[in-house]
Amino acid sequence: MVEWIFKAGSRTLVVRSRCYFVPNAKARLISPQRLFDKSKGVTGRYIVEEDKSTLSFDGCDDLIIDYDARCFLPIAMARNQSHSMPQANLSILSDDNQNLIGTQKLLLDWHY
Repeated sequence: MVEWIFKAGSRTLVVRSRCYFVPNAKARLISPQRLFDKSKGVTGRYIVEEDKSTLSFDGCDDLIIDYDARCFLPIAMARNQSHSMPQANLSILSDDNQNLIGTQKLLLDWHY
């Protein structure tokens, strides 16, 4: 289980998710719509709009997620309890992304 803490409005939103955790990875990816599970009582909505996304768990403040200006992917800042440094869901086009080579990033940049 991985736990992330987001600032949602004036409160904090703690998201716990079972996932593959790669400690040396520079990006932490969350699939927001997969966080909900009615059978376990975790309900809410992931709302996608033109200029932002909203992660809304029933009974909690909404988490507004802005889009990265280069690729229009949602990017949210979070803090992992086991680390003192903030962690980010980095843009797929970020220079730090190890999963794509430069030409792949350029092609995606042109696509977006």
